[in-house]
Amino acid sequence: MTDHTSKKVMGLDPLQIFGLSFTAAALLAVLFVILIHPMRIGFDQAKYLIMADMLWHGKTLYVDIIDLNPPLICYISLIPSLASALFNIPASLAFSLFIWSLSVYCVTAIYALATKAKEQLNWPLINTFTLSIATYEFMLTTNRLRFLFEWGQREHIFMLSYWPFFILRYLRWQQLSMPPWLAIPVGAIAGCGMCLKPYFFIPAILTELYWLIQSKERAIRPFLKVEIAAAAAVAALYTMHFKLLSAAEQHAYFDLLMPLTISGYKFFERSTVYLCNYNFTCSEDVLIHSLCCAALTFALVRLEPFLAPVCVVMFSSYFIYFIQGKGFPLHLFPLNQSAFILQNTILIALYKTIKEQVVQTRLFNQTHLGGKKWLIGTLALTALTAWLADSCWKDYKQEASSNQFDLASIGYKGHASAEDLAPLAKPIIEYTKVGDYVAIIGESTEPNATTILQLRRKSATRHIDLTMLGPFRFVRDNVPQVWQKFPNQLNEFIDQLVQDLKETSPTIVLLQNGQTTDWLSEYKFSQRSLNNYEQIGEEDNFTIYKKKGCFKINEMWVSGPTKPK
Repeated sequence: MTDHTSKKVMGLDPLQIFGLSFTAAALLAVLFVILIHPMRIGFDQAKYLIMADMLWHGKTLYVDIIDLNPPLICYISLIPSLASALFNIPASLAFSLFIWSLSVYCVTAIYALATKAKEQLNWPLINTFTLSIATYEFMLTTNRLRFLFEWGQREHIFMLSYWPFFILRYLRWQQLSMPPWLAIPVGAIAGCGMCLKPYFFIPAILTELYWLIQSKERAIRPFLKVEIAAAAAVAALYTMHFKLLSAAEQHAYFDLLMPLTISGYKFFERSTVYLCNYNFTCSEDVLIHSLCCAALTFALVRLEPFLAPVCVVMFSSYFIYFIQGKGFPLHLFPLNQSAFILQNTILIALYKTIKEQVVQTRLFNQTHLGGKKWLIGTLALTALTAWLADSCWKDYKQEASSNQFDLASIGYKGHASAEDLAPLAKPIIEYTKVGDYVAIIGESTEPNATTILQLRRKSATRHIDLTMLGPFRFVRDNVPQVWQKFPNQLNEFIDQLVQDLKETSPTIVLLQNGQTTDWLSEYKFSQRSLNNYEQIGEEDNFTIYKKKGCFKINEMWVSGPTKPK
């Protein structure tokens, strides 16, 4: 990755100037799309924001807030949750801005690291690396489905926190020094990202092993760096913090939820054939694309050694996808993004090699290359800006052509596309106010959490969704040796629902039809909880109940489309 041939024009290196400009343009385009869709958020991400808000209000995790996942994502979600309250902006927008800020950190940290070793690096590859990250973010934000499934998931947060650490470790193995003030935060942030799921340590470990094998000295010195210490310290502190949890939290998590989750998560697992050919995620295309990139890396690695560690990260991402065994789109994120980055770095390595061959044959006058860099860079920046602007304009026109939801009805300023609202908004707005309790009882986080978060209502139960019902039933029916330790857990689960509804007394209860209703019927849930409610309709496969004697207090105010200016 070394390159000493870069020349400057008027005291500035065009490769650095244009690389930074390309990346900044892409990130500004991401910001624009986020701002015109303030209500857009994925359902898992909404759930963690609701849990964070409940933590702010004194609720106890795993006791008053029930979830299957380790707590770090809830702690991280406290940041956008607090920002939403402080600046009075929608929590969904605060979350998107938080992830965007993490994207800015990612590329800024990479540039800062590269600048410290600017005489040692191949700037075309660094620029391609950062632009690939920024462009990938833009593709996520302009694809509504991918935004909902992937934007801000733990896989996304991990990759944004890991890439600067990856570059830093690459430089360390090149025996380049870095100031502690830069290395320590890069290591600490990467450590946070890795702790989100244990699988996320795999890319970091395998790339270190690769560099160790490639090292001629096979020395331990590259491991004795402050960023490694910072990442390890974060992991150690996160592990030790479990000892600081209350006795009730430790009992609920370690004695109940964890063993049932480990045994029952097979309820969601799919076959390897399913994982390799799931049409919804286009997993087959992703796997073929990554294998093609790997083959090209093998062919070109002697020309550009930097391709190999990026390829190691890509192959490490196979573990992240297959070891979870569910085929969820978000689990493909690390593989998708690393393959995209590898593809682009391969292309730029090919271009650089071809250009050097052309120069060596003296088909071009080398003394004029500096001026040509500025010309080519200007043309490329113009083309990129035109593409970004066109995409942003199309997104803005589509947003403006849809019906507009008045954000004043939930205590904010401005309008948002009604298409970005979760489907259960109308009855909730009509019968409740901001801050009221609402019960949306369904088997998954969609659209339960999104609806509650967007409309600033409170979850009437400690179970924001019934995701755990399936795994619990799976353990009962398929793992009797585990279930015998928790024979009353399903009864306690339903008892918690009934107790919560009695205490919060929500005006509106929405009950998902189908499997959820059938499961709850086994425990006479409706007879125990809905005697004081009457059915008023159905929407999006949910039956809607309102408390008897309650009437509409609001109208869902939606205006017609606005004309783009």
